[in-house]
Amino acid sequence: MVKLQERIERELARLLKERREELRLSKVVTGQRAGLSTMTIFFVEEQKRSPSINTLLRIAKALEVDLWMMLKRASTAAGKSSME
Repeated sequence: MVKLQERIERELARLLKERREELRLSKVVTGQRAGLSTMTIFFVEEQKRSPSINTLLRIAKALEVDLWMMLKRASTAAGKSSME
């Protein structure tokens, strides 16, 4: 059984990637806006590493979203998926 934390992390990664694609930004441009490497953006989106809060804040700013709102959305979605 997948833990709630893992489901939230997976959902947050999906939401961040979805937002980047919605803005039609490449990983390269997103990384430049956030002051991070392209590989960091890749690792976050593909859940290869657990990012620090600082990294998440920088990505959220680059994507013009509120990190708190994204976390709430991810938590809500993850909680619903555990009920299904």
